[in-house]
Amino acid sequence: MQIVGHRGAAGLAPENTLFAVRTALDLGVSRIEIDIRQVDNELIVIHDETVNRTTNGKGDIHELGFKRIRRLDAGKGERIPCLAEVLKAAYPKAEVNIEIKDTSCVELLVTQLEVLEQSLPGIMKHTMVSSFLHDQLEKIRTLLPRLRRAPLVRDVQLHQIRRFAALQPCSLNIHRRYVTPEIVNEAARYGMKTFVYTVNKRSQGRKLHHMGVFGIITDRPDIFLDEGFF
Repeated sequence: MQIVGHRGAAGLAPENTLFAVRTALDLGVSRIEIDIRQVDNELIVIHDETVNRTTNGKGDIHELGFKRIRRLDAGKGERIPCLAEVLKAAYPKAEVNIEIKDTSCVELLVTQLEVLEQSLPGIMKHTMVSSFLHDQLEKIRTLLPRLRRAPLVRDVQLHQIRRFAALQPCSLNIHRRYVTPEIVNEAARYGMKTFVYTVNKRSQGRKLHHMGVFGIITDRPDIFLDEGFF
């Protein structure tokens, strides 16, 4: 079962920072998950629309602007990173699952990845995108079809899984409360591996492992990467 560091390693370091990414990499994860939003023609790595929860500042990210955001402390002296900084830090040690958080990201994301590919050969193979905004995944499929895609869902019914096939997804990322063996099997019928978020207890991880899920997304990769967990 693949262990994915959620927002880097959000249970061990300030989320979505380079420190969190390095922490996850040092633990040996093979994939990290981060969130992106666009501000002033830059892609920043942050989950919320405001900086209130994750920094020493306050305000909406679009009102603050990129330069002011970059001066904020995101915890332990860390700054809110740009997407390119995270991709460079992870490459080639681990894949990066980029969660698209708003509708303005896609065109700039495609441009940045195509530019980065010149200096980081194979970066596309180390990168994928996920989102609750499934129309944005469709845009990715049109603009950059070789970039892997994964619809994010909270709750999904068996009969709904088929509709994701049009996105040609590599996986289905689903909340742990709603995953079932039937959903795992149905997703596999359409070529989707199942990843489950956010899993922070060993008992949950073992249950999902026996259920046949392909991977878990966790704030605490350390507790699942310990020798003998499985």
